[in-house]
Amino acid sequence: MFKIEHDILVAAVKKAYRGGWGKYKDEEDLNEIASSYVGDMDDELYENTIFRKDFAQTFWRDDTITVIDKTYTIYRNNQSTTIIEQEPLTYWQYQLQKMVISPDPLQYLAQFLPTN
Repeated sequence: MFKIEHDILVAAVKKAYRGGWGKYKDEEDLNEIASSYVGDMDDELYENTIFRKDFAQTFWRDDTITVIDKTYTIYRNNQSTTIIEQEPLTYWQYQLQKMVISPDPLQYLAQFLPTN
């Protein structure tokens, strides 16, 4: 894992912890927890972390639920249209779906991190 990817993952873990993913005493403790958690994480382990439901819920924590439109249109071969109705999505569910299909999930997460 490259340093920039490591830094993004550490910042994402810290944001999820602040959202309620885990307990910490203070910012120093949080820095230690996040750095230790990420450590020498390989690609499989980081994906198993960022694609977890509980991680997404706390990373994209929002007290208000954003309902995404239930109707989707799918075009096949520019000829037919299929309408699929789906249960409304919360904000974190919508963002998790977008991250999963993103070509670079870590970069997708990065856009939601504070810039210092």
